[in-house]
Amino acid sequence: MKAYTNVSRKTVGEDRIAICSNFGCTYMTRVKPLKFRFLGFGKHPKCKKHHIPLVYVDERIGDFVDAALACLFDKAGLPPSELLEGVKSKFPDEVTSFVEGWVYCITVGRGAPIVSRYMDTISNAYLKQLTKKQIKALKKGGDFKPNLVNKTIKDGMDEVTIQYTRILKHLRAHSEILIDHQKLKSLSKSLRNYVKDWQKNMLKHNDIINSPENTRKMDLKEIKCNYDQILNVGTCRCLLGLNPESKEINKAKITAFDRFSAYHEFYKEGLTVKFTKSDINDISTGIKLSINKNTLNFDKKLGLFKSLNQDKSHIMSPNENSSSDNDKNLSGSLVNHPSENIHILENFSSILQELKSKYKNQKITHNGIIGHCELTSNFRKSGILTKESFEKLQNLLGRSIEYESILGFYRKNKVLNIRYSRKLAEFIGILIAKGYIEKDRIRINLSGVCKNQIFLDYIKELLIEIFLLKEERLYFGKDISYIRVNSIVVLHELMKLGVISEISNVPVIPKWIFTRKVFMISCLKGMFEIAGQIIVNARGSLEIRFIRPEESAVLWFKDLCSRLDLELSQVYNYQRKMEIYSNNTSVSKKFYVNMSKKASLRKFFNLFSTLKWELSQDRIQSLLENKGLSLAEVLEFKYKYDKKIKILRQAPFEYNSDYLNQIKDVNLIQKLSNLFQIIEEQLFNLDILRGFRCSMFRIKGSQENKLFNSFFYPYEIDLKRRNHIIIDSTYGKELSQMVFDAEIYYKDKDGVFSISNNIKHYFLQNYAFKVKSQYYFILASELLLWSEVDNDKHYVTGHTDYLLYNPTDEIFYLCDYKPEESSFLPVIPQVAMYGILFRKLLDLKNDKVKCIVFDKYSSWEFDPSILYSQIPSIVNDLKSKGFPIDPIWRVNFK
Repeated sequence: MKAYTNVSRKTVGEDRIAICSNFGCTYMTRVKPLKFRFLGFGKHPKCKKHHIPLVYVDERIGDFVDAALACLFDKAGLPPSELLEGVKSKFPDEVTSFVEGWVYCITVGRGAPIVSRYMDTISNAYLKQLTKKQIKALKKGGDFKPNLVNKTIKDGMDEVTIQYTRILKHLRAHSEILIDHQKLKSLSKSLRNYVKDWQKNMLKHNDIINSPENTRKMDLKEIKCNYDQILNVGTCRCLLGLNPESKEINKAKITAFDRFSAYHEFYKEGLTVKFTKSDINDISTGIKLSINKNTLNFDKKLGLFKSLNQDKSHIMSPNENSSSDNDKNLSGSLVNHPSENIHILENFSSILQELKSKYKNQKITHNGIIGHCELTSNFRKSGILTKESFEKLQNLLGRSIEYESILGFYRKNKVLNIRYSRKLAEFIGILIAKGYIEKDRIRINLSGVCKNQIFLDYIKELLIEIFLLKEERLYFGKDISYIRVNSIVVLHELMKLGVISEISNVPVIPKWIFTRKVFMISCLKGMFEIAGQIIVNARGSLEIRFIRPEESAVLWFKDLCSRLDLELSQVYNYQRKMEIYSNNTSVSKKFYVNMSKKASLRKFFNLFSTLKWELSQDRIQSLLENKGLSLAEVLEFKYKYDKKIKILRQAPFEYNSDYLNQIKDVNLIQKLSNLFQIIEEQLFNLDILRGFRCSMFRIKGSQENKLFNSFFYPYEIDLKRRNHIIIDSTYGKELSQMVFDAEIYYKDKDGVFSISNNIKHYFLQNYAFKVKSQYYFILASELLLWSEVDNDKHYVTGHTDYLLYNPTDEIFYLCDYKPEESSFLPVIPQVAMYGILFRKLLDLKNDKVKCIVFDKYSSWEFDPSILYSQIPSIVNDLKSKGFPIDPIWRVNFK
């Protein structure tokens, strides 16, 4: 016997609701603690009807539901073998309709309406024990005056709700999955008379009905057998359209609750077995089909497949308070996380015909195939079935069937099977930093610059690209305080990827993130974008901070930085008092780490470009000006060669892996793939970034002798006349049009355009890869190029904005966006050097590499060799006119 908590006013800590332990008795009372632990009456409350001690509702209600489910869905409730054999022999054409009708009536015949009424009575009686204010508080939820309702009372109400939901879930699964409503037909008059005679004969010979006083002399199995007969009579009467409770049962004073009490004992002893769809199919068709993947075994007598799994039902364990895996498959979307099912894309009728022709010698019937594969009526309507049924059908057919995986039984919930990627790792970083899991949705909190429309578009596009979501699935909260994703498919995918565990809803970084450096960088980027801060400290230098109220998120951030050799401070915490009401305050605790060393900052910003910097730049500039500093002074550092380089790249490296297949040379594809991998995962030595930059090769004068654009005009005319440059070539026009389209796309959005009203590099690149199908010829962007200058390990490096490829002529184009230039001539050495570096890295012929400089108005296309053939004479001519030009590309890179 299960031990319940002793109901006593002496020991109860706070108000609780207690009920009579007899099933069916609705006596309920509120148990209040004694004043001063000894003053008061009714110290040990009892039921006024049965005069037995009470038990607490939340402890007893689960036992009743266990007993009810064991009674309603016991395998013994299926048509008895002797009745079924009689129907098969005398009414062979009505076997299927009889079985389907019987299964349809099982729950009603065995007492489901009584269970429902009892649970309603319990719920109403429970509410009567509460005041109107307490009921209102329960409806409002935990945030509405939480002290108004005792925790024990709320827990009791929650338990009643959970158990009631269990019953309704099983009843719905029985109605929708186990029953084929199309097969429900009225019985013939002869069959009805035969069933009437059977149920009368059963009541006549039942030991419990005829002599209830002798029940104690029987063992438990005999008692169960007699109770099963009584319940089967109820199902039989329901099938005939009669009241399940017969006169004989009422005379014997055996109530439905007596049966539930008995079934509670059967359930605890493990005597109840739950019936399944396969059990129904077996008794309906009289055959058991099972296919081995390698061989097909035939029964010579029946001409049918032998069953390898004789009994697929499971015994209902007394300790099982939640639904089993089988229940999850039956109930589909009723569970929190629906299982994956299969949606067949082929026509089932053609599959059926193929099976019949394949096994025509064995005379497999339509019902036999459906029974073996456990194909429900839901499948025949929508083409959806479980994975197990799909495997059986596919093995039976002997070939693969075209299909798609879905969640539950809703075809639009397609399983995505997302692959690991940088974008996915970046989203996981966002989720770790500011994401929350809410039942069937995800919420990401937004604050500060993250509320900027550009940042909102960034998150929205990230979600749409990864999870193929429609915009209506995304919801922005009031004042754009959060973005919510309403999709159970997304949650399912995150669970498969290891981001969300089944035990806890707190997101974690999955192990696969740490397998590749590029994934760790992307995850760190996501965390920083959504929750990182760029500040100017008291010393007037830049500092990065990551602050969160959850210490776990800060530790994840620190761990990623440590793995990427980024030096961070230790984890600090601070508390802040927040005033909620006039006389009420709350303490908020937060954890944070910071990064202030210049070497770490340089390395951090070289790992990835950050949208947060683009959106925070104006604020930082203003703060620095207040301290008498400029942005250039803070962002530039001195290196070994006393040369200054910026630590911030304006845009990240991207490449189009699909377009690589357009290259005909397999060896060249391999070289490019290796180059892209080295850049993406930063497998190069960071010392190469400390050498000469291609941007230094620009033709420029000095402070005293400035070179104005008008000085370049004669040289431009000469280069055009001799066809050393091509104005507005085919790809040049495409790139200029891309700039124009991007400006229209980002129109009226803050932070996208520079002071001179030109679109920034970051957003131009973002647009190019957003409409990848239109600008398919872009093979890569922000491509790092380098080469050794001399034997002293000096390097020259550069980042070309775009790498294009023309598959027709097999020519690569190194392109640079120069929106601030009125003449492209001064930047020719810089862009030509990109072409030379690229040619050296891939060992290409001279005629296979071209260069393009462009803005939204025009473009120049030229050969990289122009740096040696034409530019030297222009430089010498300018030097002869008194301009101190230093062609460092000639000295350091021959």
